[in-house]
Amino acid sequence: MTAQTLDRTLSSFRIGDPAGTYPIFDATGSTIAPGRWNTPGSPLIYTSEHYSTALLEKLVH
Repeated sequence: MTAQTLDRTLSSFRIGDPAGTYPIFDATGSTIAPGRWNTPGSPLIYTSEHYSTALLEKLVH
């Protein structure tokens, strides 16, 4: 597997409290419990392409 080079910059959104209990760039939760796109033990940080979908994810959970 090789890395891909993109012709544009990608942006993603994640809503959280950087100084809180759950830091924004911490994948600890995904290593403990599986999610939609990962297996247990696989660190993953979920983000959204749009701010509105990040907000929706936050409101649902």
